[in-house]
Amino acid sequence: MFCKHCGNEIKSDVKFCTKCGKQLLYISKVLTEESESQETSKKVFCKFCGNETKANIKFCPKCGRKQIDKNNTKTDLAKEDKKQNPSNATKKRFCKFCGSAVTAAAKFCPKCGKEISALRGVKAAGSLSHSQENILINKDIYESQNKVQHSGIQQNAAIKTDDEKFGVKNLFSQVFKIHTSKERDEIMRAGLYTDENTENIKITPNQFQPWLYSRVLIILLVVFCIFEICLLGFGNSNVMPGVMLIGSLMLPFSILTLYFELNIYRDISFYKTIGIFLLGGALSLLFTLLLYEIIPNSSEFNIIGASLISITEELGKAVIVIMLLRNSKKATILQGLLIGGAIGCGFAVFESAGYAFNAYLETHDLNTRADIVNNYILPWYAQKYGYADDIGSMNFNILLRSILSFGGHTAWAAITGAAYAKTKKIDFDFIKLFSICFVLHAIWDTVTPAVYLKMTCLCLAAWHVIIRQISNFIEENKFKE
Repeated sequence: MFCKHCGNEIKSDVKFCTKCGKQLLYISKVLTEESESQETSKKVFCKFCGNETKANIKFCPKCGRKQIDKNNTKTDLAKEDKKQNPSNATKKRFCKFCGSAVTAAAKFCPKCGKEISALRGVKAAGSLSHSQENILINKDIYESQNKVQHSGIQQNAAIKTDDEKFGVKNLFSQVFKIHTSKERDEIMRAGLYTDENTENIKITPNQFQPWLYSRVLIILLVVFCIFEICLLGFGNSNVMPGVMLIGSLMLPFSILTLYFELNIYRDISFYKTIGIFLLGGALSLLFTLLLYEIIPNSSEFNIIGASLISITEELGKAVIVIMLLRNSKKATILQGLLIGGAIGCGFAVFESAGYAFNAYLETHDLNTRADIVNNYILPWYAQKYGYADDIGSMNFNILLRSILSFGGHTAWAAITGAAYAKTKKIDFDFIKLFSICFVLHAIWDTVTPAVYLKMTCLCLAAWHVIIRQISNFIEENKFKE
């Protein structure tokens, strides 16, 4: 027998169609096996609506269209459809599973065979521009991908409701799942949406499930470990610059990848992101040094000295962030988060590499002084100074600053960028969020007891603000169609 919904040949004792999955409301019970085989051999199905018809009729009893011989080509079918239904020629629908264009009357996709009668967001092509049609296709593809488990096997994933909130779990929900290279390449593809139509796209929390940043962190961590083996195991000092660079880069660059994934519009390419990361980070560092020449600073890390450092460095990054966002035609919070985060990550990498280098030099200088005093001034039996581990001091500095960098400059600049991108004005909301960054930075630099606990709490506080910014953005846009 055949499914009355899609025309797929099925066994007589099944209750659900193996192709479309619909329940079969009728099962022939009176026909013998011989009569059933004779009957099914005569059954045909309408090429336009899938309705069961007889072999000798010329018009479908359901849609009324003229039946085309099975030997006719797809072009002939398209011409006949256009001839009999001129209105359908000016309308297009798109499959929400594969993005293929289908006719307005079609209930099943001609490419993947899945039911599309309940396709959301179908619009007439005559009322949309070419770019808007592409947006509808890409949007449906993107939303369907979020319903598929990335293990390569489609599983039963329920659609999340609009009442569900964006939270920390969204940042890790896909990290421990297996992903394909095709999915990775899809993340890196830019241009999913454009500045002109992002305001009409519906946003849901399940679209924010980044994972690529964890793979980037693993790669950089492996490279760092290899360099450490070369340095500590084989005593090769030539890899020391690599240790400083990769050690300072591994976590900030992973955070940069996270910001790129959170920008689901993909309106900033990864090439441009890298440019902002390098050039923006260097310019913010340069502008900060210029401000240090203007703003008086104290060498003491009390509340006053830390506040002066904080306002200088936060202003140095904020100026570059604002300059870049002002050139954007339609800046969103996600775009501001990415641009600000890229500048903050670049700033953090360059600063941490400098601190690692100085940590090595200072300890090495102490060892040099100890050599001079012990070998040339004091007699051999009166050694006064011990030796410090200069490489160990450098490694400790690298690891500490790298671990804590996720809530430092990488987060503060991202908050500033998202705050400015919301209105592209220095208004009360921007000043409030910028002040939060200033306070967090000032407390960070102030000498207090329980330093590591303090920094951990400051990192969590910064990311709480970022998650709130993304959550508010989703709430403001999730009801848009």
